[in-house]
Amino acid sequence: MADSASIPGPSSADVETDLKVSPPKSSAVGVPGVLASVRYAMAEMGPRRSMQTLLTMNHVDGFDCPSCAWPDPEPGERKLAEFCENGAKAVAWEATRKRVRPEFFAEHSVPQLRRLDDHHLEHFGRLTDPMYLAPGASHYTPISWDDALRLVADRLRALHRPRRGNSSWRRLAS
Repeated sequence: MADSASIPGPSSADVETDLKVSPPKSSAVGVPGVLASVRYAMAEMGPRRSMQTLLTMNHVDGFDCPSCAWPDPEPGERKLAEFCENGAKAVAWEATRKRVRPEFFAEHSVPQLRRLDDHHLEHFGRLTDPMYLAPGASHYTPISWDDALRLVADRLRALHRPRRGNSSWRRLAS
């Protein structure tokens, strides 16, 4: 392992000499970004849901962006559109009107679905029912919420319980 004295530093050609520091911008995207975000949200969520969702995202009485760490300006300093295009898309994907029903899984095997990337799978929509993949099965099948929650509880109870640590873990697994 080389010591720091033997690691070469940047040459004078690598150092930028015309850097300028300016005050931060007051917005991250501007009107074109907001319009692109709204257009996408409308297609996924519809007009009413889009406005309700986008106008509360990253606001004091709303919710934080699910895809980033958007800074929290003071309550009086927030803009109407307090989100970026990627955040608006993430919310639109979560709140989409598209639904994936059990019939979808009857038609598509797990090996077929595994060939699709996450982006493609996301566009089918949100699940309407809990689904279960039995050992050795090639298709997910619908199960009741009671059965789904029982499976989760059984798996949590089967996990190794640490002797020390977070007491909420012990309550959850018991």
